[in-house]
Parts: sequence; structure tokens; C-alpha cells
Amino acid sequence: MDIRASVRRWLPSLFLCSLSVSAFPQAGSLDPSFDPGVGASGTVRLVGVQPDGKIVLGGTFTMFNNTPAGNIVRLLPNGTVDNTFLSGSGFNGVLLDLEVQADGKLLVCGNFTQYDGATLTGKLVRLNADGTRDVDFSPPSFGLISINSVALHADGRIVIGGGVGVPSPLQVGVCQLNPDGSPDPSFTTGSGFNTFVRHVAVLSNGKIFAAGSFSSFAGTPRAGLCMLNIDGSMDAGFDPGTGCDQLPGLVEPAANGGVYLGGAFSMYQNNVSVFLDRLNPR
Repeated sequence: MDIRASVRRWLPSLFLCSLSVSAFPQAGSLDPSFDPGVGASGTVRLVGVQPDGKIVLGGTFTMFNNTPAGNIVRLLPNGTVDNTFLSGSGFNGVLLDLEVQADGKLLVCGNFTQYDGATLTGKLVRLNADGTRDVDFSPPSFGLISINSVALHADGRIVIGGGVGVPSPLQVGVCQLNPDGSPDPSFTTGSGFNTFVRHVAVLSNGKIFAAGSFSSFAGTPRAGLCMLNIDGSMDAGFDPGTGCDQLPGLVEPAANGGVYLGGAFSMYQNNVSVFLDRLNPR
């Protein structure tokens, strides 16, 4: 996971800028070759960079640099709006997470029910690299207010987090889908989480890390943080104890197999730990 993906939930309202990391004119200074103009009319929550370097933004905005945008827009590497991205009227609700597949397709989740005027079967959709909806992707209809988070396995299987549950096999709080959107029968959480999952991340060993407002998994205490095995069962060897004093706002895999937590917390397991932690791998 590169640094652009790691900070995608931390972009501020209204503005998007690029920092130069070259030796000229000065490392860390604004990159004048990237100019988004007046930017978004609302909050930019998400950033995804496609393999060709084009930049997809998601959030709660209806305009970007005076161009209509239904909560999603694509920019060229220089920051100008890419009018070849065929999002039409876009989404009718807030985007909460976005992942870019290796082929450039986009997985998007949120509290929307439509994309470009078409009613969706659930609050998860896959877009082709050009912004059109991938009609071959057919996720279940979860009937929820929102799906909060989406993550990808290396083989293309999809993990989503929320208050999600599908009847067979039972998957509660975290659901795993095949690349075509159908439920993965090899993944079962049983009674699962006792309330919402806010973030999911797939680690390098294929295990799934979940963070949320839950306090238990299948009856076992877990203070808002939990590790799942590849089959959906709980990894009993990962015990967060008292966890964080505030729900993390960022969960990302670390290169060493661990996981980064970011947010407004100040404690982890009753030890002072301000805003950022890296947890050891399992």
C-alpha cells in the first residue's frame, strides 16, 4: 500500500494539493505542476490512484473546479478534471471508501442507492476504469444504511465491513465476496460482531483486521479491534485488551505484516499512544 492510499481518508474539505518530493525546488514544497483550480464544492474523503496515474476522488461534493460531479470525479495527473471519466450524474449519497483494483477498476461503498441514475442492488458498486458501471458485478442487497469499508485480497476477493450480514453462509459485521460479487462460502463469521465494523484491512498474510464500535466477536470480548483468520473465524492470538480510547479513523496494512492505526485516540491498552500506532503482526 503506497502512501497515497494511506492518507486517502485524511484529505481536508474544499482543497486538494500536491507536495513535491523532488530535490528541486524544495522537497516538501507545493508542486506547482498540480493545479486543481478551485477544487471541490464539499468534502473530499477518498483518493484512489489508477495504474495510469489518474486520480479518482470521492466524497460529498457536487462540483469540482466548476465542473458538475456527483460525489466522484477523476483528475489528470496535473490536477485538471478528466472529462473522459464517464460517471454521469454520479452517486446519490456519500462515498465512505474506495479501492482501486490492479486492472484500474474501482470498488466504491457508502450510503448511496444509485449511480448515474441506475438503482443498485446494494451499497457497493464496481466501476470500470473509465467510470462506467461494471454490470457483471452483482453483490447481494444488504439493505443497510451504509457499507463503511472495503478491502481487497491479492486474488481479487473483496472484504466489506459494516453492519453487514447475508443469510447463507452467515457473515455478520464483515462479509467476504468473490470477485463477481457473490458471497464467498469459504468465509463464515457465525454470530460475528455485536455492532458495526467501521474499517477493514487485508493484511499480507490474508488475515483480516477489523476496527469498529463493537465490543465482542461471537461472544468473545474484543474492544473495537479484532483479527480474523482467512476463513472468518477469530484469531484468538490477537487480543487488543482495552484497545484504543477512541475509535481509529484510519486502518492500513503495514509492510511488516502488522497494521497502522490512526485517529483521535490518546491511549492503547491503557498506555499513552497519541494519534498513530503500529501493531505487531500475527
